[in-house]
Amino acid sequence: MLPVWISLAVSIAAVVVTGVRTGRLGWATFKDFRRLSGALGTRLDALSQATARLERSATAMEGRSVRLEGSLNRLAASRRRLAVLTGAVDEIESTLGRLSFFFPRK
Repeated sequence: MLPVWISLAVSIAAVVVTGVRTGRLGWATFKDFRRLSGALGTRLDALSQATARLERSATAMEGRSVRLEGSLNRLAASRRRLAVLTGAVDEIESTLGRLSFFFPRK
């Protein structure tokens, strides 16, 4: 009968030790999970704010893109007009250059 009581005591001790060990590991896992969820929440908030800033920047850039396109169109028109005026000045200079042949220089 003594071996039965010894085996029963060993079995109960094994169950208690296993239960305590499992409880400690579960508690450590729970604390790690809480720490992770807190850190993850902070990081997700930072990511959300960064995304909002990028969205505002993209919206502002879209408006600037429209302004830039208008400015580039005006620049192209000004360059075409400059080319015409430069051509006219070159033509006048060549004409005056031919006429200056008849006028004496100092």
